[in-house]
Amino acid sequence: MVKMMGTLSSLRMIAAILAAALISTVVAQPGRPSLPDLIDQSASRYNLSMYVEMLRSSSEALRTLEMQRSAGGGLTVLAPTNEVVAACLHRLSSCLSGQEMEQVMTMNLKYCALPGRFEEADLRLSIQQSGGQIHLPALRGGSHQLAVSEGPSKYASAQRGLFVDNAQVLPDGFHVVSTPHVIVHVIDKSVVAPDVRAMINKYCPTPAESAPSPSRVPGS
Repeated sequence: MVKMMGTLSSLRMIAAILAAALISTVVAQPGRPSLPDLIDQSASRYNLSMYVEMLRSSSEALRTLEMQRSAGGGLTVLAPTNEVVAACLHRLSSCLSGQEMEQVMTMNLKYCALPGRFEEADLRLSIQQSGGQIHLPALRGGSHQLAVSEGPSKYASAQRGLFVDNAQVLPDGFHVVSTPHVIVHVIDKSVVAPDVRAMINKYCPTPAESAPSPSRVPGS
C-alpha cells in the first residue's frame, strides 16, 4: 500500500509538471470534462486513480484518446486497476530507463483503447457469431489488434468471462463509464502489445506477461 501511494504521488507530480503542455495539446470541448476527469468522477469506486493520473501525464496518449472520443463512433477504454498498475511499475522501474518507460507506457495506453463504443452485450454477441473470438483494431493503428473472447470466469460471481488478450473484464467492471462517446471497462491484468512485450523482454530479465498496462509516463 505504501509503494502504491508513493507511485501515485509521483504520477501526480508528473501530471502537474505537464499541465501547461496538456492545455495547449489537448483542447477540451466546452461543457464536458476531460477524459481523465470523466473516469475519475464516474468510476471512483473502481480503484482507477493510478490509471487516471497516468493518462493525465501522457500528453500524446491523452491527445489521441480525446481525438477519438470526439470522432464519430466514440471510444472504448480498457482500464487496469491500481493493483495492476502498481505491480507493473514495481517491476519495470527496476529494468527500464525513464525514456524507455515513457515509450512503453505511451504505446500501451493507445493499445489499450479501441476506436468505437463497444458495450458488453455487443461484444458477447459478436464473439458468439464469430465462433468464439473476435479481433478488434487498437487505437494505436497499424496492424495492432486485440483478441476478445469468452471463457470460464475466474470469478465466482460470473460463469462466463469476457477476456481481452489475457485479461478478464471484472464481472462488475463493465460500463463503469458509459456516455454517448465513451465506454470504460475495468480489466484485472495488464494487456501488452506484442512490440511492447518484445521491448520489455529485451531490457527486463523476467518474462513480460505481467508487465504493463500503461502506467507512469514522464512525458511524450
